[in-house]
Amino acid sequence: MGYRKWMTGGVLGLGLMASLPALGDEIRIIPMITVREEYNDNLYFDPTDTISDFITILSPGLRMERNTERLRAEFSARIDQRIYADNTDLNATDQTYLGRFQYEASPVFRLSANAGFIQDSSPDRDIATTGVVQSAATRNRQIYGLSGDYTFTEKTQATLSGEYFQDRFAYSNEIDNLDAGRSNLMVTHEILPDIRARAGLGYARYLYTASTVENYTGTVGLGWRFTEVWHAMVDVGCRYTPSQVDVSPLESVETSGWGAVVNAMLSYRGEKTNVDFSLNHDIAPTSGRAIASERTGLGLRISRRFFYELSGIFSGGYFLNNYTIGDFSNLNIDEKTLYISPGLRYEFTRDMALDATYTYTRTDYARDTDSKADQNLVMVRFSLQYPILE
Repeated sequence: MGYRKWMTGGVLGLGLMASLPALGDEIRIIPMITVREEYNDNLYFDPTDTISDFITILSPGLRMERNTERLRAEFSARIDQRIYADNTDLNATDQTYLGRFQYEASPVFRLSANAGFIQDSSPDRDIATTGVVQSAATRNRQIYGLSGDYTFTEKTQATLSGEYFQDRFAYSNEIDNLDAGRSNLMVTHEILPDIRARAGLGYARYLYTASTVENYTGTVGLGWRFTEVWHAMVDVGCRYTPSQVDVSPLESVETSGWGAVVNAMLSYRGEKTNVDFSLNHDIAPTSGRAIASERTGLGLRISRRFFYELSGIFSGGYFLNNYTIGDFSNLNIDEKTLYISPGLRYEFTRDMALDATYTYTRTDYARDTDSKADQNLVMVRFSLQYPILE
């Protein structure tokens, strides 16, 4: 079944590329393969019964791109064959198919869209983005997005975007499925050279098996490029969040509340060093759980090129996921997650590279067991791509 999806995705991607306009085209077709070896000393993030293993991951893939003066399109497909040395019952074939395009309909209007299907089974699949530890159950995720950018004047622009994604967990009746939809309107206006004022309105709806959470947000902020290499953005505002919990087929409980919203970013782009720092606080979807969470996330990424071939990368994050609805303990979330991940990358050529990273993750399951789980993960990865058309 997995390889059938692979072939179907590849045929659809080739069809998409072939159907695009042929004026002034830039076409690239790039097969690739990655071989990754991992050692994980706590596969399930269990506080007491830790299970370790070596994991080999073979990942053949294909990326296709086609660009014209107005349109940029890309399709990628990848298979991840996960092979465990001891825990062979966890062997799995994960899959990723992603497509996106951007079309400039006029000098003032640009349209973007994306779609994807991701099948994955690793418990740490969401750590770097949400801080939430998953089970080893296979998750099938569909993603769809659409956005439009309109320029009213040289100083004023607006972006309207929408996203929908769906999570389904195979062979598990104990994990809640999720349907999530989000939309946002952001207007920016240049008030001074290199300083832009921002105002945004957003709506989100997260539908779980036994709960529904809605989130209305309003923010104002500034974007500031204060030097050629430093850029900052801050949005602050408030949210109103009504929720409904189905206690039984005939009874539900409704609650609502107000809270703060914060989105901040600081970036540095130097000749050899790049730095990205982020801070977010809002209601966010929590895949694999019974309800959304109020999430505070801190993220840091630093990259430094020591030589032309050798570079270093450090990434890390700290997440607080918390949400409480009355006395329904199975729907309450209270978790803290920290991860740090230093690494090195050596590029033999632009098409061949070797990566090595160490990742330490610690999760505090405060509400359920008042216990902590630690994981050490060592990874070595060899990547090779060979453009056959560019």
